[in-house]
Amino acid sequence: MSRPEGQAFGTGPGMRISAAFFHEWVAPLADERLGRTAYAAALLGGGSEVLGLDTDMSADHDWGPRVTVFVEPAAAADARSIAADLPDEFDGVSRRFGAAAGGAPWVHPFEVAVVPDFFEAWVGFHDRSDATLLDWLATPAMSFLAVTGGALFHDGPGQLQVARTAAGWYPDDVWRWLTACQWRRIGEEQSFIERAAKAGDTLGATVIAARVVREAMRLGFLLEARYAPYSKWLGSAFSTLELAQELVPVLAAAVTSPVGDGPASLSSALESLGTLTNERFGLTVDASRRQYFTRAIEVAPADEFSAALLATITAPRIASLAITIGNVDMLFGTNNGGFPGARAAYQDILVQRR
Repeated sequence: MSRPEGQAFGTGPGMRISAAFFHEWVAPLADERLGRTAYAAALLGGGSEVLGLDTDMSADHDWGPRVTVFVEPAAAADARSIAADLPDEFDGVSRRFGAAAGGAPWVHPFEVAVVPDFFEAWVGFHDRSDATLLDWLATPAMSFLAVTGGALFHDGPGQLQVARTAAGWYPDDVWRWLTACQWRRIGEEQSFIERAAKAGDTLGATVIAARVVREAMRLGFLLEARYAPYSKWLGSAFSTLELAQELVPVLAAAVTSPVGDGPASLSSALESLGTLTNERFGLTVDASRRQYFTRAIEVAPADEFSAALLATITAPRIASLAITIGNVDMLFGTNNGGFPGARAAYQDILVQRR
């Protein structure tokens, strides 16, 4: 399984214009005032351009050349002085954007930050040894993408790449537990598609099929050790995974024909994901579809995969977590990947269930 240095899913126009802006304008000024080895620079944070999935349509709001310069606290004032000598427009695009399109008023996207502070604000840690179980479970995947996606333009001290690597993927036991949770989510609803269809509820069967396909896609991200973006970019990002060539047409058929051959397509996709689960985690679960009790409905062995994964977890605290909750993304499936207070709300629920 090949892994990119960062977790962006492509190179969109926002990433390209930001890179050009850094090299043509920010780098010469930063080299002079800070010293080439004393700073780092990157495109990080929110926005579809950090995912590498922005298009020309993205340019209608909150979009333009963006650079964050990372320095030690003592050099922050010198770094901020660079902003006064930067042009307000680059390559025909204003760097003061937001207000005209109804976004945040006059965003001026040249940011100065300190690596530990920036990472702790987004994901709760900058040093992997300091990361808590709550950091891994209560942080939305979109927040992890904010620091591991984007583009690294320069890293004189080397600290920024170390922090990106630290947040690069879940610890092994957490990864196994999340994959077990994901299989359980699939197991909870996969039989409902045909049950609704046999009851004459085509619309209901379609809705359930779409839900299960979404969970299968999110399982694919876990199996390729990639953070999944929120719904707007889920399909676009999924198409960049190694397993996408095989699974995209099969999963599409599962949604478009829920009362026809869709269930068989879904079973085929889940068999492939089951085989990959065995390969990733050294399991020996029979991935083939089987009958759901005495009904003429075929399902994947989702519960068997969940149980097998839980049996491989060595950390008792993780193994004892309530699999019905999952992480914050599983519990709160909001459109933007999180909401204010999500971490605290998740922590309260997790503590109450223990």
